[in-house]
Amino acid sequence: MNRRVLQAAQFNSTLVAVSGVSWVAFWFLNAWLFAATHFAPGISLIYVPAGIRLIILLLFGVWGAIGIALTDPILFWTEFDQQPVLEVAVNAVISGFVPLAGIRILQRASGMDTDLKRLKPLHLPALALTVSILAPLALTAQFFVCGLRPASDLLSGFFAMTLGDFLGCLLALLLAKIAIFYFRAWIPSG
Repeated sequence: MNRRVLQAAQFNSTLVAVSGVSWVAFWFLNAWLFAATHFAPGISLIYVPAGIRLIILLLFGVWGAIGIALTDPILFWTEFDQQPVLEVAVNAVISGFVPLAGIRILQRASGMDTDLKRLKPLHLPALALTVSILAPLALTAQFFVCGLRPASDLLSGFFAMTLGDFLGCLLALLLAKIAIFYFRAWIPSG
């Protein structure tokens, strides 16, 4: 096998693994730190993993979505006990790829540059709002179809999930900005 292909496969596998481990780790951390914001199974009023997912997808693209989708079943089964494999697979695809699709659609529709170096501060809330609406919308539809939430709770669940995802995105982006600031201050320039 070509050495360059092997190196690319190793690099992409690392992106998938880092994405998956980060997704799961921040889910459990969020469940512990923000237990009081738990609204219903699968819904938190502060959901930092949504922001971690946004950062992962901006940095790693499709490889990040694959990592999220591959590890999401751990979280789904933790939250909803044993569910059919098809429901788990649909949830995994929604969790990883619907936000990525939203990011790509917004980037194309707004003329937003996909290069992170040219990303403007105004773009981050727009990206956060986009993924905070699309993922909850798709998940709410899945919850309804699979009978995980009664029809009478769908609207309140959707709004709670959207709010939680948006607040989680803003919190994660703020923490990332602070970390980057201190990292740059710590590393000597030149």
